Order: sequence, then C-alpha cells, then structure tokens
Amino acid sequence: MNELPFMEVRLASKSSGRILHLPVRAGESIARTVWLSGMVEPAALCSGLGHCGLCRVRFIFPQTTPAPLPEEYHVLGESAIKQGWRLGCRHVAQPGMVIEVPAESRCAEANASRSEQAEGALVAVDLGTTSIQWKAVTPAGAVLASGHCLNPQLGAGSDVMSRIAAALNPETRGLLRDLVVRTLRGIVQQIPARVSALCVAGNTAMTAIFLDRDPSGLAGAPYTVPDAGSRFVELPDLPPVWIPFQPAPFVGGDIDAGVTALLHAGVPCPFLLADMGTNGEVALVVDRQTVFAGSVPLGPALEGIGLRYGVMAGQGAVVEFILSPQGLQPRMYGNEQATAESVAGIAGTGYLSLITQLRLCGVLNAQGQPVRDTRLPLAARVLKGLHYPEKAPWRLDLPFGMALTAEDVEALLKIRAAFSLAVRKIIEAAEQVSGAGAAPAVWALAGALGEHVPRQALELLGFVPLGLGSRLRCMGNTSLQGALGLLHEPALRTERRNWHVVDVTASATFAADYLKAMRFESWNAGVGTNRL
Repeated sequence: MNELPFMEVRLASKSSGRILHLPVRAGESIARTVWLSGMVEPAALCSGLGHCGLCRVRFIFPQTTPAPLPEEYHVLGESAIKQGWRLGCRHVAQPGMVIEVPAESRCAEANASRSEQAEGALVAVDLGTTSIQWKAVTPAGAVLASGHCLNPQLGAGSDVMSRIAAALNPETRGLLRDLVVRTLRGIVQQIPARVSALCVAGNTAMTAIFLDRDPSGLAGAPYTVPDAGSRFVELPDLPPVWIPFQPAPFVGGDIDAGVTALLHAGVPCPFLLADMGTNGEVALVVDRQTVFAGSVPLGPALEGIGLRYGVMAGQGAVVEFILSPQGLQPRMYGNEQATAESVAGIAGTGYLSLITQLRLCGVLNAQGQPVRDTRLPLAARVLKGLHYPEKAPWRLDLPFGMALTAEDVEALLKIRAAFSLAVRKIIEAAEQVSGAGAAPAVWALAGALGEHVPRQALELLGFVPLGLGSRLRCMGNTSLQGALGLLHEPALRTERRNWHVVDVTASATFAADYLKAMRFESWNAGVGTNRL
C-alpha cells in the first residue's frame, strides 16, 4: 500500500466540534481512513458490506460529493442522500474532501472504586474481535473497576478473516497493534491504583496482532499458531502482560482461559463450552486433561453488527420480542420503556427472539422465507408489515420504524448452520477418538449472548439439540474470568491439557451438510449424541 505525498482529509466531528486532518492513502476507503486513524471512536462496522450504515458520512460541499450508489438509497434513504450523506465504505478517500462524521463515544466504565489496599492491582482483559472487556481487582480479589469498549481495530473489518488479511501487511499490523496498546494504556490509567500485571486473553488472530506476529499461518492451510503464548511480554508504558496458552489455530487463549475458569469453578466434567462470538469456538472438556475443540467463523451478526437495524446489547437495544394481541412488542435492555426516541436498534438476542416468534406463529418457514397464506389471526396481523420493495428483497416492518430484512435472516441462517455443525462434529469426534460415553452434563454458554439469549430460541431454531434447556448454563464472560484466575493463581499458568483439535470443515460432506443445516428448526441429537 503506497502512501501518497502528504495530503489530508478534513474531518468535522459533529459530536465534539473538532476538525481533524487525516492523511490519505492511495485506494483507501473513507471508512478505513477515518476509523483506523485512532482519532475517532470506533464503530461497529460491517466489514464494508454496505449493510449497517454506521460508516455514514456527510459531504459538506456539493462539488466534492460523489454520486450516490444504488445500495446507498436502500440503506440511507433518499432524504439522507439529498442531504449529502454517503456510505464511507463505498467511496475512496480523496485529498481535499470535507466530511462530517457523527462520532459518538461507545466506551463504558463501571464499578470504579478506590481501595486503600490496592497496591499491585491486577487487570484482566478479554480482547475480542468486536469488543474489549476488562476488570481490575485488588490482590485480594476486590473489584476496583470494570468496563468495555469496541475494539478500535473494527475499521479494518468486523470479522476475524478480514482482520487477518489486513494484518498480513506489516505496516497495517503495526497500526492495528498500536490501536489496542493505546486502548490498554488508557484502561490502566483509569485504575485507581498502581497496576502490577495484566492478562490479555484473545483468539489466535487478535493475540498475533497484539504481539505483532505475522498471522499468515492463519490465512491459509496448513494452518499454524503464530504465537503459542504462555508467557509474560513487556510493552512500552504497560505493566507486564501475561498471554494465555494458544492451543491451536483458531482456538485461542480466550477459550483456554474459559476452560480454566470453569474447571477452577468446579463445573463437572464432561462439559461443553460454547462461545458464540465472531469466531465461534466450541470445547468439549472430557476431563481435566482432555479437551476436544474446534472453531467456525460465525461473523459478527449475533453481536448486532452488519444487520440492518442491529446494535450491540446495551442502552437502547431491543433484546426480546413478545407476540401480543397487538402484534410484535419489543422488550428493551434493562426493562427500559420502548419509545420511538429510546429504541436504538435490535441486539443479537433480540433478532433470535424475533425469528423464534415468527416461526411459532407461522410467519416464517424453516428456510427463513415469509409464509403469506397463514390463517392464524396473530400471523395475519404481523404480515401486514410485509413488503417487497422495488429492486430489493422482502422486508417486514416492526414497531418504532425498525424492520427485519431478507438479508438479516440469511445471515442468521448461516450462523445457525455453522454453529450447529460445529457442535455435532466435536461431540462425534470426542466419542470416536476417546470413547467418551457420557454426554455433556453442562452446556455452558459464554459471553454476553449466552447471558441474555432465550433458551427457547436456541432449541427451537436449532442452535443446540432439542431438550437441552435444563442443561444450558449461561456463564458470562468465561475468558475474562479465566484471565483473572491466571493472574491470581500462578499455578494455573503451568497447567497443560491434551487438546484434540477438530477441523469442522474437513469432512467431504461439509458443504452439503452446511446447506442442509440452513434451516430454522429444532433437531434431535443424532450419531454420537444419541444419549442426550
């Protein structure tokens, strides 16, 4: 990527009133120029797919405003187009452009407290592809502060593979690394005590970028781990950082930390740990020494990214839909009252709840297509919002100006197919290789999605086998819990397990199985899981 002679893009940030001058690189999109600069709060972008609309920018001067593209009318609307709004991912940055970006802070801090005995505080960090979660504690375990923010690398893409592709360029990899290191320095500065050590748990790609390791071993077969971790690293202006063990390509320190946390908490073996994040990771822990694990790319849709009205869980997010005599009614995060002003969009759990309700009332079939001939009164009420816009797939209007689109449903179908196949393949491999006879006693769901998702949705839509409701446990952020344990108890850092890595996509029938699994329907456990 050749840099042009020093030229700038003026950036008028509406939220702060600042004027930023950003260097322009040849062929770089406006979105990447803005959100990889490190000078604008990160946004939950959709990797340049043109779906989310969060990279919208407004051109100040008509003479430099590019002509609108067809997809921009669909995402932004004709009124916004006339006002000079465009999608930053769809236009190349040019010297002399003057644009406005509605940049808002998306970071949060909570539970901050001063401790007189906080000398040598410990900070655990879950370095996710989408977000960064952190918690600071005293040596005795008292919480000093905790918080979360979007991963500032999102401007390079919201999924693991796009991040890897960007990091293949050493210069870009250095930029991505600096963005995270700068974020960690800011976190340390917020802690009301001297910090003696950090633990940064992330997947193999995030860890490689953080350590400035060439990620080409993750870009194509034969896959290799760029850095195995299990050591402290020194970084400028940061305390020593412990990097957890990275078991295998695409099975990273976050899942190893999660397994450590659950074993340390006394969860009975065998148990299955599933993290339904951007990179879906599944680990079947047969006993304290034996783990069968695999991963499958899920993309960021379950985190509300890339869907038309998707938002991350938090204030203003719809987390559930209820079918009432009046039609679909949204329930807000924190039981906030839903109003046109308060609704920001739909979280991943809200989308799963919505599709579950549509399936139950017969509005959507198993393939995710609308069913227009249903005779159920409630279904007929919901179907009044079904439209087939010109030059666009169908959309179903929802309360408060939101809608469900055909593209949204397809994205969730792909996730359902990939995740359910990963679960099946890993359980089958464990039984075939180790002869493990007992089915998982506990199905542990990690992360924010596992904390809020309706169990009925996971069963009825087929993410997990039917009848598992009593075995599902929402465990919260197990990666963060494990990172805290690794800091508190040095003996946990020397534990080693026998990891059997399952290549979920290696089967000759994977493509056919994947297409068959693109259905919103429950499934009973089959071969290898018939005791569930």
